[in-house]
Amino acid sequence: MRRLFICAASLSLRGRMGHRVAAFTTTGVGFQRRGPPQGGSRPAWDQSRPRQEGRAARGSAAPTSFPSRQRFGGSSGPERSYCEEGERSTRDPSYGGRNVGPPNSLAQDVQILLDLKRQYKKAKSSKERRGFLYEARRVLRQASIDPSTQDEKSVVLLLNSAVTFDFNMSENIKQAVQWMRENLSGLSAQNVALFSNAVGSLDIQDAKTILCDEIVPVIKSHLEDMTPVEIVMILQAFRRLRIEDNKELQNDLVLLLEPCIDAMHISELSTLATVLAWHPLKKMDEAQWRAMVEHIMKKVLTDVDRIHSKEAITFLTVSTLLLVEQDHLVKLLRRVTATSGFHTDEQVGELFHALVRIRKYVESPQEDLIHACGELQKALLERLERVAQFASMKSATDIWIFSSLCGVELPATVQTQILESVENHFRYHQPRFVSLCKFVKAAESQRLPSTELFNQISDFCIGKRPLRPNHEDPHPPSSDVDDSGISTQAFLFTRFFADLASLRFYLENVFAANGSPAPTSLTTTLPQELLAHVGEASPKQILLVVKRIALAQDNELRNTRNDEALLTSIEARMKKEGADFIRDISPVFLEKVAATIIDNPKTQNIARLLPKEN
Repeated sequence: MRRLFICAASLSLRGRMGHRVAAFTTTGVGFQRRGPPQGGSRPAWDQSRPRQEGRAARGSAAPTSFPSRQRFGGSSGPERSYCEEGERSTRDPSYGGRNVGPPNSLAQDVQILLDLKRQYKKAKSSKERRGFLYEARRVLRQASIDPSTQDEKSVVLLLNSAVTFDFNMSENIKQAVQWMRENLSGLSAQNVALFSNAVGSLDIQDAKTILCDEIVPVIKSHLEDMTPVEIVMILQAFRRLRIEDNKELQNDLVLLLEPCIDAMHISELSTLATVLAWHPLKKMDEAQWRAMVEHIMKKVLTDVDRIHSKEAITFLTVSTLLLVEQDHLVKLLRRVTATSGFHTDEQVGELFHALVRIRKYVESPQEDLIHACGELQKALLERLERVAQFASMKSATDIWIFSSLCGVELPATVQTQILESVENHFRYHQPRFVSLCKFVKAAESQRLPSTELFNQISDFCIGKRPLRPNHEDPHPPSSDVDDSGISTQAFLFTRFFADLASLRFYLENVFAANGSPAPTSLTTTLPQELLAHVGEASPKQILLVVKRIALAQDNELRNTRNDEALLTSIEARMKKEGADFIRDISPVFLEKVAATIIDNPKTQNIARLLPKEN
């Protein structure tokens, strides 16, 4: 019966695609559909259908084929993309683009966000994009959700604007998520897909449970109403959350898309290729999976020289996971080499990653492939000299990690530009400790012209922010603080104990590798604070520190005395708390920690305190 359903739905979807091609972006939050113009004189923004229409549709019989559905309903007016909506902005340019007057309604805030999104995508420089990004986040922070609202369009667009501008969970976003959960049964098929995309992208508590237990039943009831773009958005959400419990449903969704491949645009196919790279179909029906991959690559490589650099990078990045033939890889490599003059700093990092994958997974590479990889590597180094000055902490991390794995030593001029750019960001923006850990760990393999940035990161670990240019410390030392003027935030060591301990190890490695003296904040203050907060950190954080002590490499700056003191204090706490210490920790996590630390003489005593495998 399942195969009959898939066949029927596929034929229906093919017929639908004959009428109209649905296009989508890789983020899944802004897409457009091309179709015959429809009559009517009202603007598209005024044509939002009432929410009751979605509810009424639930009680009607399922259509026998995919109907041509106008976005958000409405009886007239041409369809438009989300990024094209909201042509008017309520911002007053005389006030720097900020809102003036009374607070906006949710619909007005969403319209401003759509306008900012369109400008953000058209921006040519990093500085211009950052300006739109900060303004959009300000609007997102001030937006409010009325629990009694019936405007499902504005709520779902607010969530997907949060995805676009990487604005994670705040109170109003939580309210929007809760509103969508309470009104799932009345949402249109399109808004169900958009909500799935938001759940898969934002840092939402219990996201997997929400998607599998609450959204999936609604998806099944809407399946015959969904367009290919909406199906792919749902598949993206499954992939981002690494959900494999409902493999049958995911396979059904993928097979629904197979008849539409020829009608899809390259941008759509790049998203589908990314989904297929980790899709369960690869293991459950490899022949079917391989046939879809070959179909996609045949369509893509028909006119490879016309592929946009962004899509070419996406295909190249996942090509090794898709088991693409070497001659196809060569064509993609030549295309991204030809477009290297347009690559951003983030894309340079992605392409170094693609080269690492090719060298890792491709067995017996042909001469053409080796030459194409070499040409791309040269082009990336040339491009890096132009874009290193715009590097962020994330892009610098990727560039350092993957260029090192490629055996590339970056020039001193490029390293200087990267450090200056990251240092400038660091002065004005507070990064997450997990991002700092990745950045400092990536720096271990680099020969750096200066370690001043890492002095500032060492101070940041104990609560001291770097001073901005032409600004003196507004809080000079007084009698109730120490002479350094450092105000340590105790909650940092309680909440981020494992990250701060890891930063101590990584920073020691960076200073040792570059032959630079470590600051007092790293050699004295940070170790003391870590030791003082062993009794307050969560048991899981404590065990992560034990694991990292066991794995950390020795060097001339390694603070072994602090390691020993930490292990002694941790062992004493575990003996004191007994079974309560591991009560809320999963057995799988405990087994992994025990397997890592059991063979290290320093951590064997703690390993013996952990429960034995059954």
